[in-house]
Amino acid sequence: MPVRWTVLILLLILVLLAGGFVWNFSLPPNTNVSELATHVVNDGEGVKQIAASLKTAGLIRSAMLFRTLVWLRGSSSALKAGAYELAPNLSVLDAIRRLEAGGADDVPILLVEGWTSTQMATRLAQRDIVDLGAFLAAVALTDSRLLLPGKSYGFLAGKPLDQGLEGYLFPDTYRLVPNSTPAAVVEKLLDNFDQRVTDELRQGFAAQGLTVHEAVTLASIVELEVPGTADRRKVADIFLRRLEAGMQLEADSTVNFLTGKGLPAVTNQDLAIASPYNTYQHTGLPPGPIGNPGLDSLHAVANPEPHGYWYFLSGRDGVTHFAKTFDEHVANKNRYLR
Repeated sequence: MPVRWTVLILLLILVLLAGGFVWNFSLPPNTNVSELATHVVNDGEGVKQIAASLKTAGLIRSAMLFRTLVWLRGSSSALKAGAYELAPNLSVLDAIRRLEAGGADDVPILLVEGWTSTQMATRLAQRDIVDLGAFLAAVALTDSRLLLPGKSYGFLAGKPLDQGLEGYLFPDTYRLVPNSTPAAVVEKLLDNFDQRVTDELRQGFAAQGLTVHEAVTLASIVELEVPGTADRRKVADIFLRRLEAGMQLEADSTVNFLTGKGLPAVTNQDLAIASPYNTYQHTGLPPGPIGNPGLDSLHAVANPEPHGYWYFLSGRDGVTHFAKTFDEHVANKNRYLR
């Protein structure tokens, strides 16, 4: 057989093999599964990241083929961030077309630092993302595996058995789909916590002698006591030294958590409430977080700023005033709270 015919046959075989490869990996991952799953493409994600996340989620067979087809279509910059309802019975080309068209139903939702689970549930219900009661029931579960079977989070390992997910619902801006299940929303919030609360941050908690649960609890208090990084780091140092000395934290935010009042200075009647969350009556930390702290407060707990103050208050002038002695603190109260 002439050499040219041999070369042509080999080229034909290669073309057939390549075509078979493309055909095989362009097919849906599972033609028998049509159940939709929410998949989020975040702002700033490139084609490589999008392809990898779709492959991990079992929504495409080949990340390389996805990237290749996007390149051939010239749509690298046309893939839109958003929440998508996708199923494993979609072809890779169908998935690309969906991402080019954009998420039809996703809604941007801001969950504010320091909000309680109830405040978050209220906002989510107002935007028709989840049912308020169902979401609250979900985050009250003491074992997240009952809500998310087969998924576990290392940061929850030290959480007391009687505590729900208050404190771990990471505040951030999310893109969520209306009429989502509570499990789907909670999973996004917990995944975000796991990503944002890095190993370095967790090592910072340990350096202060705190478990993750204790650190989150303290950060939730710091979050509501003072605004701003500098003040939070100083207040975190005060609370940590009070804990070490066996003193009461005397945090108004924990009493406001009981009353729901949000007062800058709590009343004597409020201070008389018998509860382990009343840090004027009990030493140590309360049983769990009083809200869901943001990254700044978590960093403050992991990296407190040492100083010589033992007392502080947030004045009506919007400034945090520190004092080394109780007499100085009383003077600050008379000056800035009246």
